[in-house]
This record gives sequence, structure tokens and C-alpha cells, in this order.
Amino acid sequence: MEFVGNKAVSDGKLAGQMKENKAPGMFSFITGKARTRRPSFEEDAEKVVEYYRDRGYIAPAWASPDLKVIEDSTDKKKRWVQLRIPVVEGERYRVGKFEFDGKRRP
Repeated sequence: MEFVGNKAVSDGKLAGQMKENKAPGMFSFITGKARTRRPSFEEDAEKVVEYYRDRGYIAPAWASPDLKVIEDSTDKKKRWVQLRIPVVEGERYRVGKFEFDGKRRP
């Protein structure tokens, strides 16, 4: 899994937000933990958007992922794919100083 267009947040941090679609780890070919599930992609992508919003990015967005088939297993039960997810971070906003003026009511 690869994120394209992200500068402020690493691929690893973004991949960590995704619960159903997981990037392969070093031993994923043994453990079988890497997975991609199209029906749940939108839910995972929304988690990535929320992650950005929690960090001050008002209008983060993602585009449709690019899924490229790399290889099928000989028994046709598994398929290896490359998943590229375009991300648009947008501008980051920060709140400066809050002040309250006037009388406090009891």
C-alpha cells in the first residue's frame, strides 16, 4: 500500500488508520496479514480523512485508489496487488489565542 501526495503525514501513520485494508509487513507472505477489501475501503479512507482533520487539516481528501494486479497464485486463491491511494492534504489551520471578555455569570 502506498499513499501518494501526503507530505505532512507518513505512509505508516496513514496505513495505521486503516483497519480493514492492511499493508504488507515484512513477514506478510508467511502470516497472510496483508489484505485489501474493496467494500470496506471507503470506511478506511474516511478514517484517514478524520486523522487529518484531527490535526488541523480542514479539507483533506482522497481520490479513487489505483489497484494494479501484480500476480495470481498458482491455485488462483490469492492475488497480489499494488494499492496506491492519492491523498490531498490541503491547508493546515491552527487556532491561535482564545480570550473571553466581560462579566462571568454565577
